[in-house]
Amino acid sequence: MRPDALAGRLVRSRFSDLDFAQAVRSAFGDTFEGTGFFFAPTAYRFVRFRDGEAFAADGASLDVSAMAFEAVAFAESGMTLRWVRSGASGSACLMTPVLGENEEAAFHIPVPHLLWGEPAAPAENGWTRLTSARIGTLDVPADIADGQRARLMSQAWFAADTDRCGNSRFLGTTYSRIEAIEHKPGGLN
Repeated sequence: MRPDALAGRLVRSRFSDLDFAQAVRSAFGDTFEGTGFFFAPTAYRFVRFRDGEAFAADGASLDVSAMAFEAVAFAESGMTLRWVRSGASGSACLMTPVLGENEEAAFHIPVPHLLWGEPAAPAENGWTRLTSARIGTLDVPADIADGQRARLMSQAWFAADTDRCGNSRFLGTTYSRIEAIEHKPGGLN
């Protein structure tokens, strides 16, 4: 196991024939406060959840199911719901990390994702608009100051047992937070 890997296990639950809002409420309950993102044919967007409902940066409530072909909701604990459209509804998988328990079951490795763009203006209501020539603008539910970058933290989960060639089986990805990091021009963040 890698030195930066942490032991634990990943509990998975599956849901089917639900729109995204129903899947979020089934997985997290009606009072869910968290973060999410979704993929649509023309966009990649972040959302923030209040009382189980998705909201955009402008405060508008969003029907993610009507726009997305894939969506993710996550809590700071790493509990992650991944939903995929299938016709008028969709199917979802809830991944719940349990750290330190049953250490032989799985391990995870922290995987940071640097988000494109730099702050276009000071954060407002907990949202920052990132901008870059390559992607345009991206509203992110985090306070990112001038000179900082945004990083989405995830964990890649692998089975602790290996096949006969020594390869570990990939179990899934969980997400935990978006954080501000200091920008290092010309370097890796």
